[in-house]
Amino acid sequence: MYDLGPRFVPTFLYYFVSTTLIALFVLSKGIGDQLDFDPSQIAIALGLVAGGLGGYFNSTDTLEMPVKNKGGFAKQLQTNLEQMGFAETDSLEDITVYERPFPSGLFSGKIFVQIEKDTASISGRSGMIRGLKKRLNA
Repeated sequence: MYDLGPRFVPTFLYYFVSTTLIALFVLSKGIGDQLDFDPSQIAIALGLVAGGLGGYFNSTDTLEMPVKNKGGFAKQLQTNLEQMGFAETDSLEDITVYERPFPSGLFSGKIFVQIEKDTASISGRSGMIRGLKKRLNA
């Protein structure tokens, strides 16, 4: 399966830079004169925390696993995804797209599944992939 989204480093940088800039703006405008230290130190610390959490939960991850019975695995996968609140929404060539309904779909993203002859590739946000991996005992 080809890469469908940003991995850890771009996701970390996005959350780090965004949080640092917002925190720096708020701290320097709001309480910057009352602090005994540079507000950029707090902003960078908040950016590091937000970048780490954002990268851990929201970066794209891919789970590849062997498949013995393509039909049985597809049924087991669909059952697990339905229990997690996902439903099949689209098919693109040999990739099936699963998504949660609005508004929870905004926070969980999409899951892309490609089942071939003897392997399955499942791609989505790392938090969702970790949960699915536990359910599938992979």
